[in-house]
Amino acid sequence: MPLSLTSIFCTLLYLIFESMHDRLNSRINSWYFLSILLCGVALVLTHYYAYVFVFCVGIVFLIQSIFTHKFFRPLFICFGLMGLAGIVWISIHHLYGGFLYRMDAAWVFESSLWWLLFSTILSCFGKFTWILIACSLLFAFRYSGFAPYRQYAPFLYIVGLEFIIISLIFFNLSQTMDKRFFIEICILIYFFIANVLLYSQAFLRYLKPIVLAIALTLTAHSFFY
Repeated sequence: MPLSLTSIFCTLLYLIFESMHDRLNSRINSWYFLSILLCGVALVLTHYYAYVFVFCVGIVFLIQSIFTHKFFRPLFICFGLMGLAGIVWISIHHLYGGFLYRMDAAWVFESSLWWLLFSTILSCFGKFTWILIACSLLFAFRYSGFAPYRQYAPFLYIVGLEFIIISLIFFNLSQTMDKRFFIEICILIYFFIANVLLYSQAFLRYLKPIVLAIALTLTAHSFFY
């Protein structure tokens, strides 16, 4: 699915999430939700597996809205309309293109499910950068403890829920999938890591060299991958 479209979708949802928890000063208006709706509908019209992503985001964000007593109605309307658009679109594909009869015709993943999930996570940064990220998170934990992990855990809940649904599809419905179909979860992981690293003011003085090291490692990885 288009990474640029997914980036806009996730960024808007991040702003909503921060506003839910009173960490955003700017006022959230109806234009935010209209933009989320348009991006979400565009995603489900672009790729079948975007349905899974949008569904997982919708479930987690609706639960968050219930706990915080904010934005439940607009979020329910947005994700309800996205789901309706997806149902109509996939019905058209089945009626006129035989979608359900050709699900295993192409892009069948020939390795194990566990390798699919692991390689999807690994592709967010690459193996060398993940080592650096893990060390940075452990270093940041010294200054901030578990607080940022708890605050931004919903982003990982979305990833976990999507992996559960992917597993069910893989074992019971179709193995027509590839790690590039799930690249959208990388953006959620980026948001989680960035916010954990930015949480502690004491840790911020180390942030510039860490970001530089991550950038250099990613650059090196792109040459040797």
